[in-house]
Amino acid sequence: MTAGNRLTQDFFIRDVLEVAPDIAGKNMVVRLPGGEFGKFMITEVASFEKTLCVPVAVGICG
Repeated sequence: MTAGNRLTQDFFIRDVLEVAPDIAGKNMVVRLPGGEFGKFMITEVASFEKTLCVPVAVGICG
């Protein structure tokens, strides 16, 4: 699987309140047990001042 439109570190090195709305709707690609890849859309994000932005609902990864 190629990187495609992979987000760079610069995307995440911003205020959490800016990153959170921008990451919703993006796809997260993960390697599943057995070696295959799964692609899941980030559908919900929680953000709080002075914290990291963490996707909270990504299909089976939620």
